[in-house]
Amino acid sequence: MVGLLRCAVMVAARCPIAVLVESFPTLSETFVAAEVEALRALGHPVRVEARERSIQINPEALGRFEVSYAFEDRRRERLAALVRLVARHPLGCLRDLADRRTWRAEEAVLPLRVLAPIAGRLRAHGARHLHAHFAAGPALDAVRLSRLLGVRCSVIGHGWDVFKEPRNLAGKLRAADLALAPCAYTARHLASIAGREVPVVVMGVDGERFRRRSPAPGGRHVLAVGRLVEKKGFAHLLEAVALLEAQRPLDACTIVGDGPLRTQLAARAELLGLGHRVRFAGAQPPDGVRDELERADVLAACAAATEAGRLSALVDDTPELRATP
Repeated sequence: MVGLLRCAVMVAARCPIAVLVESFPTLSETFVAAEVEALRALGHPVRVEARERSIQINPEALGRFEVSYAFEDRRRERLAALVRLVARHPLGCLRDLADRRTWRAEEAVLPLRVLAPIAGRLRAHGARHLHAHFAAGPALDAVRLSRLLGVRCSVIGHGWDVFKEPRNLAGKLRAADLALAPCAYTARHLASIAGREVPVVVMGVDGERFRRRSPAPGGRHVLAVGRLVEKKGFAHLLEAVALLEAQRPLDACTIVGDGPLRTQLAARAELLGLGHRVRFAGAQPPDGVRDELERADVLAACAAATEAGRLSALVDDTPELRATP
């Protein structure tokens, strides 16, 4: 994952990098913290610039990274930073003002006074490369800041930001020095928009960390992990458990995760007569997921294509995923 990013950025060791995200540290986006950790292990000083703090926090990432939150900058700090930014980059600020008229046609654009403190922190960090996760608001921030500061930037599209809400997607991909995708399917789609090759950087997990430490219980306990949203396919999992109930019932089915469909899925489980069989364990930190895996016999991955978007992680079409432990 990080090896390809390191090669693509084309920088020497100890290149200061900034990672831009919407919120941090988000429990359902542990891959961001893992990537930052891996980049630091390679010798790159890394800081995170998030728009806001996560509502659902990954406790394992707290206090481990250098993080700033743009929406917490004070008005006085923003104005002072804006004055400094305009003094340093007057032409760049004028160009940004003109470009904002184009960007605003498809999405909300942060005022330059909100970006100004970020620019100051990036300059103090010595950032030479900006990397944005998701082709949404932070990607636009990265593109604008890279132009203002004269540094490189990259953007990785993931799913909803590419297929469901592709706001200014073509402009962001073409303005970035490097566009990336998490799988071959999404890479082909982005390449058709950007008009150039889009490398694949798989957002995997550390297989060794989640390797079983003891023999499987030897029963029929199924575990599924993910956000409780339509595309994760948990409704299909419940239907499958119900089918087995009439033939050879499971010992248990545990669903780890949280989201807008929790009430609906729980109600569906009751309607199917699975209230005694299915347990909704809620969102868990990585160590909590690790413990649940140890107690289970089978891990179910039930992601599905939906009306609102496409299934981008197609294992049969992505050799990198098949090779992931």
